[in-house]
Amino acid sequence: LTRVGSRLKQKQDPRNAPVSKRVLFVCKENAIQGVMAEGIFNHMGPNMARGWVADSAGTRVRFEGGPVDNRTNKILKLYAVPEPGKTTKQFHPALTSEFGTILCSDQGVLEQVRQTLGEATPAQVLLLGHSHKRGSVEIMDPTKSKDSKAFDKCYWLIYYSVQGFLKKIKEEAQEKEPNPIEKVEKKLHIEDTINQSSKFKKIFPKLIIDPSPIFYLEVPVKTINLIITATLSPPQAPANDILDVANSPPRSMQKVETCDVNQDVEIL
Repeated sequence: LTRVGSRLKQKQDPRNAPVSKRVLFVCKENAIQGVMAEGIFNHMGPNMARGWVADSAGTRVRFEGGPVDNRTNKILKLYAVPEPGKTTKQFHPALTSEFGTILCSDQGVLEQVRQTLGEATPAQVLLLGHSHKRGSVEIMDPTKSKDSKAFDKCYWLIYYSVQGFLKKIKEEAQEKEPNPIEKVEKKLHIEDTINQSSKFKKIFPKLIIDPSPIFYLEVPVKTINLIITATLSPPQAPANDILDVANSPPRSMQKVETCDVNQDVEIL
């Protein structure tokens, strides 16, 4: 377990990724918002933005290398997000050479970061809430609120903001990659199919090659059990008492549909 843990920590170390794929989340004290964003990003990132890693820092850290707010760890544990094992880190201008994107929790932190760095910064400095699904939001310190659900609401604001940012990364990566169908058509549409076929025969002598440039696959229709459920880990939607902030649709019930053999399958 120790070896696996050390390998995972080494894999998620921002220093092991290129600068363009390093994200720094900045809040005020690096005890709540930035730590939540770092944990959520590194937990969701491998499935949506391969190779990207995140870290966090604060503009006004009380104690460098100190513990984060205990309530932050409790919220991450509650929503099945691994604790990053974070200690507080002070934000300083030298970090711009280590991270390609800096996402700030609120407008005050954003202005302070831009003022500290100046205009000649290579990093992209943005507001984290710009990627929220309902539009630009500011993610304030929950300790300043008297709401008993302030930490939960803060978590879901960060969750949907990080999720939106990861979706943008995924969409941009897909736009840069060529369509797999175009790859196949490019290989199949050749000027001299006979010569091309002879090359394949040398590599695969027992393979029968059809000289036609397009191949069509017929997939038999079979019985399909379709199970749709919204109960995933970590939770994908907040509780009912914080829907007014997270603005999430209600959870869908589990639905099972069975299709008979030899019938067309249509999923809406």
